[in-house]
Amino acid sequence: MSKVKLKTPTPPSVLICVPCMSHVPVEFMASLVTLDTTPNGRITMKSGSLVYKARNDMTLMAIQGGFEYIMWIDSDMTFETDIIRRLLEDARHGKDYVTALAFSREFPCKPIIYKDIIWEERPEGGVKCGCVPYMDYPKDSLFEIKGSGFGACLMKTDILKDVGKEFKTAPFNPLFGLGEDVSLNWRLRKMGVKMWCDSRVKVGHVGWYVFGEHCYVRPEDESRES
Repeated sequence: MSKVKLKTPTPPSVLICVPCMSHVPVEFMASLVTLDTTPNGRITMKSGSLVYKARNDMTLMAIQGGFEYIMWIDSDMTFETDIIRRLLEDARHGKDYVTALAFSREFPCKPIIYKDIIWEERPEGGVKCGCVPYMDYPKDSLFEIKGSGFGACLMKTDILKDVGKEFKTAPFNPLFGLGEDVSLNWRLRKMGVKMWCDSRVKVGHVGWYVFGEHCYVRPEDESRES
């Protein structure tokens, strides 16, 4: 009887993109040197004061290089070795945009994920918005969000290609008065792309201290204390 060899699925290719200034914190580098990449993945860093341009340039690199996913990691984050593998598990279940759980680097600490983003399109052009942090986010769960920062966020490259086609602009070009993150959130929402957070995957945010979930006081905990 002949033996049939089963073909092992090829791991998805991931371009790990790090927009940064000329220097990065040692805490970030300590995480980066232990990061597990996919076998056909690659890390690229682009410095400059215009973060949206760095993101657009690296998106183009991912498209031209045929990478299936982009893993955005900001240069002021700390993260676990297996962060990409864990977010890819979510992506394999149809999540084209999934972020780890990150927090602001100040007190009172707030999650950088949004329960709602209230949009108002200006008659003169552009968009005005208000972001509502997801203060009561589900703990250790995968759940839908309305948007997020890109401190540690996995995206399918195709959705960024689709943004360019739909809006005839580079995906991260900022709308009037908005940052590049909320501008992309608005475009994805217009296109009907769902965004997700996996709060089991946690990252730190480097400031004068490494801020994370351990710094956060949930609303129900605050009400009990009062």
